[in-house]
Amino acid sequence: MKREIKPFISVIIPVYNVEKQLRRCLDSIVKQTYTHFELLLVNDGSKDTSGNICDAYAQIDNRIRVIHKKNEGASSARNIGIEKAKGEYICFVDSDDYVDKEYLSAFFVDALKEDKHTFVIQSLTYELNGIAIKQPTFKNGLYTEKNFSELFYLNHIGENGYTVCKLYNNELIQKNNIRFNNDIHFGEDLLFMINYLSLIRKVYLTDKFEYHYICTTGSLSRKYNSYESEILNFYLLSDAFKELAKNFHLNKKAKDNFYKNILGRQLLRSMLTVFRPEHKKRRKERLEILQKLYTEENIIYFRKFSHEDLKVNKLGYLIYSKKFFGLFDFYYFVIYSLRYKLDKQWKKYLSIRLKRKAN
Repeated sequence: MKREIKPFISVIIPVYNVEKQLRRCLDSIVKQTYTHFELLLVNDGSKDTSGNICDAYAQIDNRIRVIHKKNEGASSARNIGIEKAKGEYICFVDSDDYVDKEYLSAFFVDALKEDKHTFVIQSLTYELNGIAIKQPTFKNGLYTEKNFSELFYLNHIGENGYTVCKLYNNELIQKNNIRFNNDIHFGEDLLFMINYLSLIRKVYLTDKFEYHYICTTGSLSRKYNSYESEILNFYLLSDAFKELAKNFHLNKKAKDNFYKNILGRQLLRSMLTVFRPEHKKRRKERLEILQKLYTEENIIYFRKFSHEDLKVNKLGYLIYSKKFFGLFDFYYFVIYSLRYKLDKQWKKYLSIRLKRKAN
């Protein structure tokens, strides 16, 4: 018999300098049709009026709790929220996004009523410069150990490992001490999800689009971090996925998809971080890194990713695969020098690509 489900949910929102978007976000949460929740606002040392806005909302809605802390990043803020969460379940929202009124209700599918540990994942809508794209379109339904592979090669949940649109069981998180890695500043959400996946046996994918993710693709500085942070993420993702693949006997299609779209992408991202102005390393250091990363396994990841990526990276792979490290270094040094000098043209190019994708 299906149990009636009205669990308490902890909605966690890390907040940092988002005074212009914050009210829209908070209004969308407090207007949810599902009302049995607490809203944890973790103000991560905001320098604008975001903290005051959080306090004002807490004054008029007793479901809201505000935690003020020094600035340590989104991972730290989410971890504080997890530690303070009282709900049976946890879900996340980013403070510059917003949700439709059925966001919380959409999590309560029949599979969750039958098994409280079912991991429920929604789709979302990307919004960039007025362009809205609903993605991904999941194959709606329940996935168990027998067909876990389809989560990766058919539904591409690896490429959709963002923190939001997912309902986590708080008991599993607390018992297994699952937390966001404070030393990783890009892809930490995917690592969190992969670690969580190893704890559960059922995933339900729903094609509901209740979440609006506001993109800022094309920024020169946002979300690009040090080589040390990026490569740490690569190695941790690699280890976590290998363990998951072993435990659930993931097939070749699933593993190839992750190698190509996650590990290959993250490997190249790590390598190219050393050419970006804010994290540029000296040529000698760059060459040492390129040589160190040259392994049989990494070449496979790079090849799989570059096969379907931009032409510049296809050529980059060919150069690197031949161990022409000096030429590889010169090639991307020139590309990134031009990239940052032609920022407006680059953003225009990205916008055109997005429009084509939308059509």
